Amino acid sequence: MLGRRRWQKNVILGRQTSSTPLSSQGVFKRRCRVAGRVAYIGGAIILTCAVILEGIFTRILLIPYLNEADFLPTNCVVHDSFYESRAGMQRCEGRCAKLVSAFPCLVVRVQYHRLTDNSWQTGHLFDQLLSYQKRNPYLCSIRPCSFRKESNSLMVWSFNWSLSHKHTFPCYLRENAVILNKVHNFSTTSHALLWPVFTAFCSLVLLILLWRLVGCNVWHEEDNFHNSIIVENTEII
Repeated sequence: MLGRRRWQKNVILGRQTSSTPLSSQGVFKRRCRVAGRVAYIGGAIILTCAVILEGIFTRILLIPYLNEADFLPTNCVVHDSFYESRAGMQRCEGRCAKLVSAFPCLVVRVQYHRLTDNSWQTGHLFDQLLSYQKRNPYLCSIRPCSFRKESNSLMVWSFNWSLSHKHTFPCYLRENAVILNKVHNFSTTSHALLWPVFTAFCSLVLLILLWRLVGCNVWHEEDNFHNSIIVENTEII
């Protein structure tokens, strides 16, 4: 029994002695495995975020931009404007009940130049596409939704005042719908869509290169090393 313990002790000491020169190499391999894991996780996170951002930007930028692209430039002249008494104060509710606000319903009618037959027609003017999409039932031309009703009323009054002091002004026409401004432009929309695609592509290339170079070794090599030590110790005992 005593001889067996001495033999095991000599084996362990011999293993420790033989592994001493390789300690720096083991540390280097361990650091490489950690770096590989960080690269895998970082690439996957960046790829996921880029895909999510692309979906968000498509929803809030690309679709409105395509809808606005149908509106063609023309010229408008104010025909008349009035506050719709039947509408009263229009409510614009947020997700939080404390942020409920309201604005007066201003209706603006304009005469626009229709290029197809070179004639002037009458239609309702809206400050932007969102106001046009939410026009029913009272055809409110502007829908400001700040926290204070007084601020909303002032914005509506300023909008009406600025239009009344213009003789002819540029506007955008689609069939009989007229908007004053286009919110989304090609430069902003293209940058918002292309950068997430470029980032996702680079992340995907990084993950593919890591897979071709190291595969899954960065995840399993250390586990195999510990398992081999356990097996060797079991055989010695």
